[in-house]
Amino acid sequence: MTLFNDFSKRDRQKIVKLVRTRGRQPLHQKTQQRRRQMEPLRVFPVKMTQTGGVDGVALTSTATWTYTVEDEEGDNELATNVDPTADPEDNGGQNGGWVERFRNMPLNPARRGLAHFNGDGYLVIDSCNEYPNTGPCD
Repeated sequence: MTLFNDFSKRDRQKIVKLVRTRGRQPLHQKTQQRRRQMEPLRVFPVKMTQTGGVDGVALTSTATWTYTVEDEEGDNELATNVDPTADPEDNGGQNGGWVERFRNMPLNPARRGLAHFNGDGYLVIDSCNEYPNTGPCD
């Protein structure tokens, strides 16, 4: 039978550490991994130019606008053909967004929005200024 004292001092320290952590990673390593996984979203303003889709029709269809998205100054194109209602995770990992559109009514296309890049590097539109096209007042 091997006694604890039969191991070298270095091996005894490893055994004690292993017993204390029950074979798991030390707490500081777990904390570092969690911090990396919980990176805060860096939301930034974007300029949006309507490049496709059709307007909605009252009581029948919802608008399907798609956009070219640029940084706020319009100097850098970030993505093209972006549907702000298509969640990137459900959309085969493409650029998209979390916007909920007004249904069955004409909409004015967005010109501005807020966006972030997700963990996979896809652009996600968080909000945009699509609003109902109500026409002139009578």
